Amino acid sequence: MTKAFEIPKDQAYKLFKSNASSAGIDQLLLKDFEENQKVTFTKFGIDYYQVVIFHHQSW
Repeated sequence: MTKAFEIPKDQAYKLFKSNASSAGIDQLLLKDFEENQKVTFTKFGIDYYQVVIFHHQSW
């Protein structure tokens, strides 16, 4: 399946973060997402702190 347009993940996140006061199509607020990040990553067996370090280094 092809996408209608390509958008880099960092740009998508910045757009998402700039719209933090309203919920997206999934009705998830940024505040709720950030509060649940550690639990979500742990649930899938991903080391939360490695993801945070990688995320900040890749910007």
